[in-house]
Amino acid sequence: MFGISEIPKLPLSTFVENVKIAKHIQILETFTDLANNDILFEKFSEAIKEALRGDSRIEILLIHPESEAAKQRAEELSRAIKPIKDVPELIQKTLARFYRLETEKVGKDKIGTLEIKLYDAFPTIAMHKWDQEAYISFYPVNQRSDEAPNLKVSTLTTFGSYAASKFDELWNEDSAIPLSSYMRLRVEVQGEPEELLYYAFENTNRQALYASCKFKDNFFSALEREKLCIVSFGKDKYEAEHTTLRLLDEKLQAIELINKRYDWKEREKYIDSDPRVFQIKLLKKKTN
Repeated sequence: MFGISEIPKLPLSTFVENVKIAKHIQILETFTDLANNDILFEKFSEAIKEALRGDSRIEILLIHPESEAAKQRAEELSRAIKPIKDVPELIQKTLARFYRLETEKVGKDKIGTLEIKLYDAFPTIAMHKWDQEAYISFYPVNQRSDEAPNLKVSTLTTFGSYAASKFDELWNEDSAIPLSSYMRLRVEVQGEPEELLYYAFENTNRQALYASCKFKDNFFSALEREKLCIVSFGKDKYEAEHTTLRLLDEKLQAIELINKRYDWKEREKYIDSDPRVFQIKLLKKKTN
């Protein structure tokens, strides 16, 4: 069929080469080896930087790890031909590495744009698009989309145009949020400007979390003075109380969780070598 051909699996290395020269790149995925494979991530990072120097527009949509869609996909892949039991960890690693790419992409020669959002709908396709061409997969129940047969399509065809429109629908959904709003904790303390902290939940009940950053002295003093604060992540906002962790074992446990969440290789770039760490307990969700 004109403009459509089937290939055995997604050729990620070829896609990376296409990214370098494309003017408009869109990716719709749950998790991806473009982030999780060390070699591919290094090549993809360089391709993104090269594309941004060439005034490209890059839009990436990734599944929200706490959505029902993510839970369903994890369940499907746990029963796959080659079962994958660590889907939540794979999703989180993809988010961590793409967030690092997003925040560290800025350079003097960058003139393009890179935006990354999270979606929470049940996806019908995975898509890797560059300009007017794309690789499309239909999320097979028993297989990863990148290891299943893909269609290479032109977006000038009816089907290709339809697939591209699915991306635009998810991108413009009210429930879609910037990746940055999920990856950083926004903390408000009376009398001080909002501060962004790195954080990780203490356990699966998600009622308490650990948070740290390179604190400004004024903000740290305010946290020491005021025991109540307002914290936000994603679209959720909570009244919360906080305490400073002072016992070494508690601090080390908290730092380990934060480090794992962000997949840091050089932690001191983000938090101090002997960081101040807070335990924050969520009290009440705010409705406005």
